[in-house]
Amino acid sequence: MKLAKPYKFTNAAELEKKIEEYFNWCIEKDRPFTMSGLAYALDTDRSVLVQYSGVGSLRYDYSGIDPVELEKIHNALQRAKKRVQVFAEENLYREKGQVNGVIFALKNNHNWKDQQEVTTVTKDAGPDLSNMTTEEIQELVNKLGKQLEEK
Repeated sequence: MKLAKPYKFTNAAELEKKIEEYFNWCIEKDRPFTMSGLAYALDTDRSVLVQYSGVGSLRYDYSGIDPVELEKIHNALQRAKKRVQVFAEENLYREKGQVNGVIFALKNNHNWKDQQEVTTVTKDAGPDLSNMTTEEIQELVNKLGKQLEEK
């Protein structure tokens, strides 16, 4: 049986302080907000932040963490991730023609997806076989077979 990993963060106030320090540093240095940068500032990996998408994941061991504190930690991480996402999305409108990297980040860090809507129209779909008995279907097949032979 695979054991859950220990949860990386245990103190919401310390986490929020580190998060704000990261965003303030980015603003001071005129640097973009990124998931990798946020992860680095929190001494973790980008994939950990992406995985920490909700309290109750079976991947992590929450024992020893007060449930109220855990909820505060979760909320702090969600707000930070949303701030990075908003920054990236706003850059789609600022960077004329230079959006591939932003789109890549949104897809890989924030579960964005390309979507296409496909409508299928079938012409002359034939009779509805769903309410027919096996004998009725066989009779129809025989009738169609005879029609094809005649052509």
